[in-house]
Amino acid sequence: MASEHVTKSWWRPASCHARANDRLSVKDVCVIWGENASNGSYRQARFHSGEITCFVRFPSAPAGQAFVPRALSNNHLLAVDPALRRQLRNLRRGDQIALRGYLASYSHDQPTGTGSGQGYWRGTSISRDDTGNGACETIYVSGARVLRPSSPGWRLASRLPPPGPAGGGGGLAAVAGAGALTSIPPPTQRTAP
Repeated sequence: MASEHVTKSWWRPASCHARANDRLSVKDVCVIWGENASNGSYRQARFHSGEITCFVRFPSAPAGQAFVPRALSNNHLLAVDPALRRQLRNLRRGDQIALRGYLASYSHDQPTGTGSGQGYWRGTSISRDDTGNGACETIYVSGARVLRPSSPGWRLASRLPPPGPAGGGGGLAAVAGAGALTSIPPPTQRTAP
């Protein structure tokens, strides 16, 4: 797991999930697998998750060339079982995880605080090649395991600026979530859309 966003927390009471009266969503996780895990390109990257996004930044364009965008996803994790919800909330940056479940779309017709009146709907991607709004995977999780926990030192180091000239400015960044998965030139500071 490259980065995470807890959908309900005491320090973030007005998240988009809370405003939408979304009680199923437990956590958003940005994950890498396949070539990105085996070629080590993630070691040069810095990951950050927003409410519905995952950002990836590299210190330079050459550092990001081995990174495979289709082997990165932003996942909205849903669960009903209280024990499974606790387990998902306890997943941490750097953990090697295995999830079991179903791609899901869900909705409700309860009042929301989004200003759009009644109802809420969230879909899921069913392709690894899509980009734009809707490219995230929404997973109704039936099981989760931590295959290998990350070390506290790695978690701390993963939050530092990427190595590179002048604090890591320049290079490549990819954004996954809110549907987007694109390569863009990164600004010095980037916030979730």
